[in-house]
Amino acid sequence: MEDKVFADRYKLIKKLGSGGMADVFEAEDTVLGRTVALKVLHSQFAQDESFIERFRREAQSAAKLTHPNIVSIFDVGEEAGSYYIVMEYVAGTTLKKVIQQDAPLSPEKTIQITGRIAKALEFAHEHEIIHRDIKPQNVMITQTGEIKVTDFGIARLGSSSTMTRTGTILGTAHYISPEQAQGGVVGPASDIYSLGVVMYEMATGELPFRGENPVAVALKHINETPLTPRSVFAAIPENLEAVIVKAMAKNPADRYQSARQLQEDLQRCLEGTPVKVMSGAPVATPMGDDSRTMIATPPRTPERKKKRPKWIIPAVIVGLLLLGLVAFGATYYFMSPSTVVVPDLKGKSMSEAQKAADDAGLKLVVSKEVNNESVKPGHVISQDPAAGEKLKKGSTIKVIISRGVDMISVPNLVGKTADEAADLLRKAGLILGKTDEQFSDSVANNTIISQSPKSGGKVEKGSTVDIVVSRGSETVQVPDVVNNTKGEAQSILENAGFKVDTFEDYSDSIAADHVVRQSPESGQKAKKGSTVTITISKGSKQVSVINLVGMTKEAAETWLTNNSLNGNFTTQVKAGWAANSVWEQDVAEGIKVDKGSTINLKVTPP
Repeated sequence: MEDKVFADRYKLIKKLGSGGMADVFEAEDTVLGRTVALKVLHSQFAQDESFIERFRREAQSAAKLTHPNIVSIFDVGEEAGSYYIVMEYVAGTTLKKVIQQDAPLSPEKTIQITGRIAKALEFAHEHEIIHRDIKPQNVMITQTGEIKVTDFGIARLGSSSTMTRTGTILGTAHYISPEQAQGGVVGPASDIYSLGVVMYEMATGELPFRGENPVAVALKHINETPLTPRSVFAAIPENLEAVIVKAMAKNPADRYQSARQLQEDLQRCLEGTPVKVMSGAPVATPMGDDSRTMIATPPRTPERKKKRPKWIIPAVIVGLLLLGLVAFGATYYFMSPSTVVVPDLKGKSMSEAQKAADDAGLKLVVSKEVNNESVKPGHVISQDPAAGEKLKKGSTIKVIISRGVDMISVPNLVGKTADEAADLLRKAGLILGKTDEQFSDSVANNTIISQSPKSGGKVEKGSTVDIVVSRGSETVQVPDVVNNTKGEAQSILENAGFKVDTFEDYSDSIAADHVVRQSPESGQKAKKGSTVTITISKGSKQVSVINLVGMTKEAAETWLTNNSLNGNFTTQVKAGWAANSVWEQDVAEGIKVDKGSTINLKVTPP
């Protein structure tokens, strides 16, 4: 299909990828001279008239979404039975590839990426558009680090077909909300659930649910609860875990009710302050000793007193006779010249105990090994029978051997509070030692950054474990840079200790190359080293056309270029007009047009 041209305008350059509904191509818009992404629906969808009608309606609705974090839709159409959408071309990679390469991502990066996606969802939801297919594959990260959400407007179309197409649901099933998996009502909270799954994957490097097929995964979203994020990756801050858990609540009413609420809690995470809601859907934890099933025993029914059986007296007589035989045998056994006195083996090494048993004509068996602080490893703690008793030669002595001091496996304390660490160590038979503090941009305040000895190491019972606790990041006040030039704003923010992220937008009120707005806004507190995003004005988006008639072709071209407009000059003789002069234009004086538009002009020959 490469080199094909759609609508005499969009020339395909190369295929970028393929999905369950469409193939995506890099294309050139030959009219405006720019690169675009062109999505061509698979042929089987073109046979369904109702689907095509919904396709047009949804694409037109999504085309109204103009937001820095949403991939813009420019055009929609049909060419020889192939239906297509023309979108903004984003040079970069998908969030899915970033997760596959770098996850678990740092808490700060997880929060920043989620915040941008949430802004896109907030804007879409305000315009009554639900995405329905939020997943890392539908989030683009540009070469400059901007976040762009794609596929608004066609997700509704996919929702009616992906559940029955095993090959296409796979990417979606891992992020589908419970109500969507059950065919229920889908709303803003459904997008928030899917975003919660994306956050889980970014923060832990793992998906919350996996299964043999898409249907199995979808059922887990409905019926099962995932492991807590911190049980998968302990370095996740508690407040970030709380945000993820709330976003992934099974009941939509228990989730954030808007993307704005989610953004507010994400900002609190960045500031190291408690989030508003620290609870959400129940989440499974690894099973321990408390997972045993307890079975109630039914009360016994009182039994009636039974009559003594007639055979009980003869049985007693037989028992007494047997006891007499046993006593006789024991006397014979111990008085027999083949008996020996049991040696004292306690405190001896295994080799010494074995030699003593051999010398006495007895066998030696180790019944078990246990930890013991007073007996050396490999030495006898106790024996059965005890020393001094008599045994027949060839009999067996059982001994318990010392393993020495009880060695404890150090638990993982990273990501926990000092109080939690002290409790864990106490339960393990260890003691919390020295506690140091240091600032950290990636670990939440009052959370353990590192420990010594490290987790998994073996130490003696009663040993101490030292920890380093995060003091969080120093928060500083964000300076006001609105109306400053781009260079001035960057200098001010960097001197204040912030990183700077920029993108451009048109503005009718702010001069070009000056700051239109900033996030966080001035006066707010933010972590030192965090990113402040500034929007740089590209000037007014529209130009008021002047009267070009009477100008020379060169003068008209100069004015058009200076005002970011294109000129389409047609040479045609016009009586009474000087050579090389413009004698007609198709856009009247005073009309406002978008920059990049084309003005058609007629000019006399030179």
